[in-house]
Amino acid sequence: MEARKALKKLAARLKETRLFRLWLLIGEILGWVNTRILLAIIFFAILTPISLLRRIFVRDPLHLKWNPHLPSYVTPVAPREPTHFRFQF
Repeated sequence: MEARKALKKLAARLKETRLFRLWLLIGEILGWVNTRILLAIIFFAILTPISLLRRIFVRDPLHLKWNPHLPSYVTPVAPREPTHFRFQF
């Protein structure tokens, strides 16, 4: 009688672990799919229109266009005091 109870408990544990592993596998698959779908939606619904609008309305924000009339592309920067770098963070 005791052996039957022990065998039933062991079988229940095996079922639970198999079910648990299957559940984790399903969760991993759904997580993998959902991240790809969400990232694609964010990219195409938010980032693409923003980049298109910036290309239309803002001409050259990084000044990357070539200008043959410029003597140099280096932008001058004012020197800073050495104490400015003491507390950076």
